[in-house]
Amino acid sequence: MTRQFFFALTVAGLCLINGNSFADQTQPSNDTLSQMGLAGMQIASETEAMQVRGKGYVHGGHGSSVAAWGQSSANIGGPHGGASASNGYEAKGKHEAGGETSSVAGMSIEKTVSRKGCGCKSTYKLSLTKTYFSGGSSSAYAK
Repeated sequence: MTRQFFFALTVAGLCLINGNSFADQTQPSNDTLSQMGLAGMQIASETEAMQVRGKGYVHGGHGSSVAAWGQSSANIGGPHGGASASNGYEAKGKHEAGGETSSVAGMSIEKTVSRKGCGCKSTYKLSLTKTYFSGGSSSAYAK
């Protein structure tokens, strides 16, 4: 068990060292920027990037916003009954909004046969019960 722990620790250390050297190599060189028509452009420092990161588009003093809306419905009908369900959501957020909704409707038929008496003088009774049902759910989120 101890050997496995030290092996895992060694692998994790190598990944960290490799990851840092890879990050340094992913920045475009000045020659690459020049070839793309961006000569003289400088890569922003982490401090400079934090000043604008996550601000979103700002137009006329208003920040970014997003809205989402959804609705579902289900219906069933037949002789002597029916059922329906409607569900919906609305969400508004600064960066992200969404949700989900579902609706179901159906019918259940139960058949019951009962017998009274015995032998050839028995009587049978058939009973059908129809049940209509519906339901659903919805949820929304915003960030």
